[in-house]
Amino acid sequence: MAPNKTCNTQCPSRFYANTQTQICTLCPYDCLTCDSTGACLTCNPSDNRVLALTKRCVAIQGYYENSTQTCPQCPSICVTCQSATFCTSCANNYYLRVDNNCYSSCLATFYADSSSHSCKNCPTGCQICANSSFCSICLTQYYLRLDNLCYTACSQGYYANTEKLVCSACLYDCLSCSNGASCDNCSSLNNRIFDVGSQRCIAMPGYYDNGTTACLPCPSSCFTCQSPTNCSYCNTGYFLRIDNMCYTSCLVRYFPSSQNNSCLNCLYDC
Repeated sequence: MAPNKTCNTQCPSRFYANTQTQICTLCPYDCLTCDSTGACLTCNPSDNRVLALTKRCVAIQGYYENSTQTCPQCPSICVTCQSATFCTSCANNYYLRVDNNCYSSCLATFYADSSSHSCKNCPTGCQICANSSFCSICLTQYYLRLDNLCYTACSQGYYANTEKLVCSACLYDCLSCSNGASCDNCSSLNNRIFDVGSQRCIAMPGYYDNGTTACLPCPSSCFTCQSPTNCSYCNTGYFLRIDNMCYTSCLVRYFPSSQNNSCLNCLYDC
C-alpha cells in the first residue's frame, strides 16, 4: 500500500516495500531509494548527496550534513565543512585557522601553509614566520639567531638585543658580552686578556691585535708589538731601535739601555 492509501505493485521514491506489513515504509531521510534494512540504494543529486560505500547518501563536496533531506552549501571559501560555521578545508588562497573558519591570512605565531591550506604553528618563540623553519620576528624574551629561529638565549659571541629581539654580534675581540660596546669575557685561545679600563679583550704580551678574533704573535724579539713590523717593547737581550724593531745591538751614536730595552742617543759629542 502506497502512502496515498492505494495499492500498487511498487513503492514511490523515498519508500521501500515492507513485505511483512504490505505497506510502503519511509526510507531514511538521506535515501532516494532504499532496501528493507534502511540501506540507501540510490541518492538524489538535487539533495546534494552521493552514495557512499557505507550505503548512506552523504553530502557532496562543498555541502554539509544537517540531518535533513537536502544538504546545505558550505560557505564559499570552504571546500568542505561540517556546518555553516565549521570548515574542515579551505579554497585556494584561504587558510584554516584554529576556530575552524577560513581566512585570507593567519594570526601571529602561525603561518599560511599553501599545501594544506591551513594555518600551522610557527616554531617556538616566533611571532611571525614564513614556514616551520624560518622566523622573521620573535616573541618577547626570545631572540632571533643566524639560523632564523628564536631562542631564549644567544650563542657565544652574541648578545640578546632586547630592542630588536635579535642576537647581535659582540665586538670582534669578545668571547661573550652583554652589549655591543664592551666585553664580559675573553678567550686565552684567541691570545687575549681582559682590560678593566677599556672593558675590552686586548692582546696578551707577545701578540698583537690585527682586527680579527684571534691575536697574532709578535716577532720573537718583541715582548709587545702593534704589528709584525712595529715593536713597542723588546724581550731581554734585545733593544728597540728607531725603526721600531728589536735587535741585539744598537746603531752608531746609540747605546743599549737595559732599563727599557731600547737604544738611546749617545751624548752629542760621542
